Amino acid sequence: MPARALGPTSAAAPDPRDVILRESDEASDPRAGTAPAQLDGATSNGERTEDAGAQNGGFDSQGSPARFLPDPRDRCNTREFDSMLITNAVVHWHCISEPPSFTTLLFTTLDRTPMTDSAASASDQSTDQSSDQSAQSSTPPRSDLTGWSRAPFTAAGLTHDCFEKGSGPGVVLIPEIPGITPEVLALADHLIANGFTVVVPSPFGTPGRLGTPGYIAKVITRLCVSAEFRAFAVGAERPITGYLRAVAADLAARTPGPGVGVIGMCFTGGFALATAVDDVVLAPVVSQPSVPFPVGRARQLDPGVSPAALDRIAERTKNDNLCVLGLRFSEDVTSPRARFDTLRARLGDAFEVIELDSSPGNPAGFTTGAHSLLTNEVREVPGHPTIAARDRVVEFLKERISVAA
Repeated sequence: MPARALGPTSAAAPDPRDVILRESDEASDPRAGTAPAQLDGATSNGERTEDAGAQNGGFDSQGSPARFLPDPRDRCNTREFDSMLITNAVVHWHCISEPPSFTTLLFTTLDRTPMTDSAASASDQSTDQSSDQSAQSSTPPRSDLTGWSRAPFTAAGLTHDCFEKGSGPGVVLIPEIPGITPEVLALADHLIANGFTVVVPSPFGTPGRLGTPGYIAKVITRLCVSAEFRAFAVGAERPITGYLRAVAADLAARTPGPGVGVIGMCFTGGFALATAVDDVVLAPVVSQPSVPFPVGRARQLDPGVSPAALDRIAERTKNDNLCVLGLRFSEDVTSPRARFDTLRARLGDAFEVIELDSSPGNPAGFTTGAHSLLTNEVREVPGHPTIAARDRVVEFLKERISVAA
């Protein structure tokens, strides 16, 4: 299946933000009780200095990436992961020319506009959005939990609430960080309006809650230390994927059509791909997959599933006509192009890619930090690239899991 590019894309080039954060000689191990590592080019008093690695796109004179922080899995395995390491990981992905605050970096990573809890409350109280185009072009669509049924679902030793709504072929929509937000619910309602039964598991976060800085940071902290998700592990089989496979199988057994679709986004993008080891999953959608967190080249290349799972998925593309739809922004370093290159090398034309142009000066006005392609970046404006991408997702699902498929 040919790749699709909605809007011009830029040539792949080393991104200075990929590798600017290095170990300092005085702080080679954050567990040793020494001072935290600094941003390259920053002195202890915050003054900027020149840095050859940063000027060379974060690569040394031999063209190798700058040294990375100590392996975050060491902390993750011992459940001692602390806020300093989280900050370092986020800085490592999104360092810019001047040292930014953690909150700014956090929301660059998650592509959410920082807002205070009071601002979020005010936003919740004003859900009656204006229908004029200027309002539509400045905010993503949002929805709430009205009409959704809620019930616990237990499988693979895990229990989480699942929300269900709609009728027709089944789609499992796995939320992104920080959970089932109003933007995720808007995507779910859009799928329902197009004739699908949608189940949204809630493995983290508070359903229906709008993202705020403190809330998102709290969720990230939990996810980074949870053995259920193994956020930094390379070549890993993650326990949560067994649970999601069971959710998909249950939905397939009670909805029309030959199978189900599974959509994962950001933190959960690779989880959707992992469910495709099962025959009932016919339409996996992998949007801006960010796990394992791309700290280091090995994690950037990692497809987000275990080698055995990728072998099985590749086999299905050859024997069962399985296709996978992947989406990302061209400059999204949290969902690196290298990860898509790995998937394309294994899945070939069965991996359809939609890449939206987020390079500087792009026609749609996306920032280089654009990330949440199907939720936060969506604008209900005719001709907007995210609308075309979302339409293709719906079309892909209908092609693969409609009753006539």
